[in-house]
Amino acid sequence: MKNYRIVRVCFMLMTTFIFSQNNEGIYIPVPKEVSGVSNPKVSLNGQWKFSLEPPINFWEKGINLSSWDAIMVPGEIRTQGFAIEHDREVAYRKDIEIPEDFKGKSILLRFDGVYNYARVWVNGNFVKEHYGGFTTWYCDITKWVKAGKTVTVTLGVTDRENDISMASGYAKHVIGGIIRDVYVLALPKTYINGIKIDTDFDENYKNAELVLQLSGHFYKVKNVEVQIELFSPEGIPVKLPYDNISISKEENPVTKRIGVTLPKKWDAEHPNLYTLNLNVLANGKVLEKISKKIGFREIMQSGKNLFVNGKEIKLRGANHHSTHPLTGRTVTRELEKTDVLLAKEANMNFLRTSHYPPTHAFLDYCDEYGIYVEDESAVTFVDVNHHATQDNPKFADRYLGQLKEMVWAHYNHPSVLMWSIANESVYGSNFQLCYDWLKQMDKTRPVAFSYPSTVKGNTAYDIISIHYPHFDQISNSIEGLFDPKLKKRVPYVRENLPVLYDEWAHVPTYNAETIKEDPNVRNFWGHSIQAMWGQSFNENGVLGGAIWCMVDDVFLLPKTEKDASQRISKFGTGEWGIVDAWRRKKPEFWHTRKGYSPIKILDREFEIQETKSTLQIAVQNRFDHTNFNELVIKWKVGEKSSQLQNIDIPPHSFGILGILEQDWGPNDSLELKFYKNDNLVDEFRLNINPKETLKDQDREYKEAAPKIVDNGTELTVSSGNFKLVIDKSKGLISEGSYYGSRVIMSGPHLQLSPIELKEWTLKNLNYQKREHEVLVHISGSYDSINVNYHLSIKGNGTLITEFEIENPPPPPPNGDEWWPKEGYKEVGVAYVLDGSINLNSWERRALWTVYPENHMGRIQGTARRISKATKEVIREKPDWAYEMDMQNVYANKGTAVPFGASNDFRGTKENIYRSSVYSSVTNSGVTVESDGDLAVRLKAATMETDSPIKMYINTLWDYPALGWGCYMKEAIELPNNYKEKVVIKAFKRRDVNVQK
Repeated sequence: MKNYRIVRVCFMLMTTFIFSQNNEGIYIPVPKEVSGVSNPKVSLNGQWKFSLEPPINFWEKGINLSSWDAIMVPGEIRTQGFAIEHDREVAYRKDIEIPEDFKGKSILLRFDGVYNYARVWVNGNFVKEHYGGFTTWYCDITKWVKAGKTVTVTLGVTDRENDISMASGYAKHVIGGIIRDVYVLALPKTYINGIKIDTDFDENYKNAELVLQLSGHFYKVKNVEVQIELFSPEGIPVKLPYDNISISKEENPVTKRIGVTLPKKWDAEHPNLYTLNLNVLANGKVLEKISKKIGFREIMQSGKNLFVNGKEIKLRGANHHSTHPLTGRTVTRELEKTDVLLAKEANMNFLRTSHYPPTHAFLDYCDEYGIYVEDESAVTFVDVNHHATQDNPKFADRYLGQLKEMVWAHYNHPSVLMWSIANESVYGSNFQLCYDWLKQMDKTRPVAFSYPSTVKGNTAYDIISIHYPHFDQISNSIEGLFDPKLKKRVPYVRENLPVLYDEWAHVPTYNAETIKEDPNVRNFWGHSIQAMWGQSFNENGVLGGAIWCMVDDVFLLPKTEKDASQRISKFGTGEWGIVDAWRRKKPEFWHTRKGYSPIKILDREFEIQETKSTLQIAVQNRFDHTNFNELVIKWKVGEKSSQLQNIDIPPHSFGILGILEQDWGPNDSLELKFYKNDNLVDEFRLNINPKETLKDQDREYKEAAPKIVDNGTELTVSSGNFKLVIDKSKGLISEGSYYGSRVIMSGPHLQLSPIELKEWTLKNLNYQKREHEVLVHISGSYDSINVNYHLSIKGNGTLITEFEIENPPPPPPNGDEWWPKEGYKEVGVAYVLDGSINLNSWERRALWTVYPENHMGRIQGTARRISKATKEVIREKPDWAYEMDMQNVYANKGTAVPFGASNDFRGTKENIYRSSVYSSVTNSGVTVESDGDLAVRLKAATMETDSPIKMYINTLWDYPALGWGCYMKEAIELPNNYKEKVVIKAFKRRDVNVQK
């Protein structure tokens, strides 16, 4: 630590020159108070005048505005119904009244984001131009305005197609406009125009120094005094060794180190924020008061590990877009807070701001609630899917300019853990310029660059950024990195650097046909994040990863007159979030919360031989800065409950939880809940002495065999209240009824997805009656594929279907050019059920021991075929859960075409013990039984009650189109004479809990 501190001091001397060269104020701190001014920061948000096709001299006074439209600021132009195009300047205009008490002050306009090229005039006078759409910049308009008078502000805005951010390109629509907040500011004539804050701990991480670097803009005074006040997170004043800093024209900027005794540290698990007040005085009079939230947090990189406050950290996160289905890239402060709280609820500690700097509100909330941030400059896909500007000197100022604006604006946020200078781009001199400037400016944070494989012979990153690793290859031992030019992995020379998979576990989106057919692909995805995070946490040198993505990037754009000529998507970029665009939790949200949990229970089932004994539960603490003794751990068995005390398990270590002597019975269930600061972190339901699942071969069928009637064309098999009719000409069941209600309409049918089978041709049918069963043997083919069915019909209404595929064909390739994969999707049999079937009830073996009550992957539950989502309006927020959706606007390419059933009803139920599908009218249906090795999927063509339900009972299944390195099973290939069987049983509803 002592050596590290020396480096930091040297750095302060170096940065004096850099800062002084930019002390016009790249990012000017907004004062809380300015002497003589009631409100120094006035919002200009709201209605502006707008012209899509302005006159040539639109900035001049006296322009006729009668044909101009009204538009809301902030806001995208396109999301408000205007057909903006690339490389055509549009115009904004607003008359603003400068407050009377701004007299004698410096008056500035502040823009927090204008995409992507702007020109500004005030009262017809050109002020400045600006490149870059996501950073804060200023216009000093003092000489053109008078307090108490009205002034006209005019902006020309162009969405340049060659912008280095390519943000309109990957948003699939032109996002240009004033997309973030606008203000007019009043500052003293002499004011603080730069604040840089660092905190430096001693080698024991007990005491710290607050390192303040301040610069001033001077007017008619030679120096100012800055009074310093520091308040603890509880609001208690902190005693400082000195509380005054002088800044003069001659010594500008100035750096001071202020000792602070035993400060509460900031980390993602303990986001302790202090309040720093700076009162600026000249000649004994207060000019302005500035207040900032700060955190005592120190970052250190040592080899291939990253430390915060001396503790190694592991990053579990996601990529985050500023996105809303109706407003595009313009989002509210409230929505930013929602996203941060959702991330915390999902047990994330890390967000990457893909692929542009975030809003100030977003970082404020990350500071407040505890999220590490990879802060990314708005440069992406350079020389990959976009223009090759990386070595073009004409673009150097654009690269470096917006980087400086991002860094100066965000430097003092403790949540900002690292910088990223580009996403998925080819290296060049402009990126080297950015890296070199950053390493001079900020010695405290590492820098990432993607694609690192394109950097040859230079140092341009401190973190090895890798995208989309294979789920079982999470390692610091990298054999190759992806080269975007060669479109393959290339050899990589090892560096002793951390690996960060800052895009991984891609949420399903491009496999639209799979999503439409089987929404359970979102539930299946949970295996990916479980595997990736588990390996990452236990692998030295792997920092962690970020799911692509946090929120669906779906834009429901209003129609314009020029839609037909625009190459835009009217439904967005990707349904790739763990929450949808409206912030409804998708199935992936719960999997993220569980997969990223900082609490790892190593076993889910326990056998206890003695009735009274202590249960010992092995656990891993995956927190970075939290000992288990900070948690509240509650347990419950039946009616007994209590709380564990004094559980001392440090971060990144294993330990034992002991539940004291209990009377453990068969099939007991132990509930465990872990709380931190009154927030539920995770919960588990552990099985004690679980009962064994009854396998089919262990079942006894003692009932007498059913009756059998052969009338020459049909074979009728019946017993009690059930009846099966088999069409002898087709070799298929034509009717199956129970208690007089039709349940089965047809079957069995072979399922060999993705192969589309030809028509079934019967070759042979025979039957025989035994003591407890009727056996029906059916042979035929689907074109050249020979299949044998052996039906065993029991007296209690059980139908066992054995199927044999004599010569299965090789499966066609799945996936796409990036993620090709062989193998079948589904192998099994299907039965067509009556259209009155509208309930699906199941019990299954699941990935986790606890689920929300409406989660698609829950262990047991009942789903309705038709939900309240039948009348969805595309541009209105649904008031129901994602599982109830009956349509998918994105997968259906912008049209609201309803499916025949809800997501919950039709999604595959994997590893079932029981799956019962039945009618709420007749209460009759069928139940599929297994020992956890079958999956059942339902399909309904329409919502009409006369539309049959097809029930697929799969013995093998996979999602080979999932791709992107996500978990998929070994490719499903079938040997000749592949044989399996499934068990279904006539079912009568008794008492089933139906989800509302």
